[in-house]
Amino acid sequence: MKKRKQNNTGYALASAAAIFLFAVVLWVAISSIGAVGGGIKRASAAPDSLLSAGAPRSQLELKRFFESIGLTYTEDGKKVWEPVSSEYRRAVERLSESGDRQLLSVEEVLFIISDSRTAYDSFDVIRFRSGSGEVEEEILPVSPTEDVNGPYHRSASDRVALVNRVIMLRMKSLSSEDSFVSLGNEIVYTPENATPRDDGGIRSFVFGGVTDSPHIPVGVMFSPGDGRRVLLYPTEEDLAETKTKVLLQTKVPASDDERELLASVGCDPDRCRNITPEYWYGRTGLRLFVFGGRAVLVDPELGRGVLLLPEAYSLMSAAICGEAGDMSFYFTAAYDGEFSLWKYRDGEVMRLVVSETDCLAVTEPFEGGYEKVGLYNAVAREDERFVVALECIGERLCEYTAD
Repeated sequence: MKKRKQNNTGYALASAAAIFLFAVVLWVAISSIGAVGGGIKRASAAPDSLLSAGAPRSQLELKRFFESIGLTYTEDGKKVWEPVSSEYRRAVERLSESGDRQLLSVEEVLFIISDSRTAYDSFDVIRFRSGSGEVEEEILPVSPTEDVNGPYHRSASDRVALVNRVIMLRMKSLSSEDSFVSLGNEIVYTPENATPRDDGGIRSFVFGGVTDSPHIPVGVMFSPGDGRRVLLYPTEEDLAETKTKVLLQTKVPASDDERELLASVGCDPDRCRNITPEYWYGRTGLRLFVFGGRAVLVDPELGRGVLLLPEAYSLMSAAICGEAGDMSFYFTAAYDGEFSLWKYRDGEVMRLVVSETDCLAVTEPFEGGYEKVGLYNAVAREDERFVVALECIGERLCEYTAD
């Protein structure tokens, strides 16, 4: 059963303020690029002091326009959003075919960036159709999570990539086919009325390219035409998610064998919390529990349970390393202002690194397999979803393999 309607009022009211704040800070970031000395400047969340800054065109006017050219409806119990209806897409194509080149203005692109980020979390399906009405692509939004597919930071990176994709497809649906130009590993979009600089540079939006950190997902940047860049998306908040290592309670119950091994080291199985990441299952038999504040590792291959840390130490992060069936286990801990990195392999627990100044987090690579782990300085994040959440800060301190 499908119900179709335009201009979803509830969605409009819920997202208007967030879109306005984000769009304002994007505009301010672009307007202030002349004040930066070089490299990539990031647009952060908009503080209240920017509320009156405004933009050259009313955000309400832009919102009404973009709502009028799209569709929202319910299909099989799911909320579906078509940012550009096939009718409007067909009109854009006809104008382009007649020689009337279609380009978005700077403020329209900024609105699309902010609106896409907000809308991604508001719908179950984001659907793009051709001018003839055929479905060209569907995106199924998923909130960052840690599950059987991998650690939390990888899921957060996937979300960033999908929001980037929504932004790109919306812009393509509203522009002439030749509006995007591929230059190496970048795609460049020159907005409407972008006049050349005196030195020949062109103000443009850039997709892809290189950022100043290897694990930051590359999104949408603004170039004033002199080689500098403003990173518009992902925001600082989204970037923090892609660098966050978490521990959370798992709903998978301990098996009978695991309960026996927990009891063998003096732990009451009924009082143990399973914090084994779901993506460990199928890759290693190691299982991680917490009992009375103490971290306990169950190693079924050796048939034993292991109290990983001395009393009063707190487990902060954990990561597996190696090939499926042959994993080492790295973890970090905190005790009385001291932070440390430890390793478990074949029944032996070893302390590798001690820091008396900085919190430490160990994490699997931000992409790829599980052949190595990285150690980072970190800061704790307050998030009630997790037992512990640590945001990795700066460059990787060192790297470890399974052996």
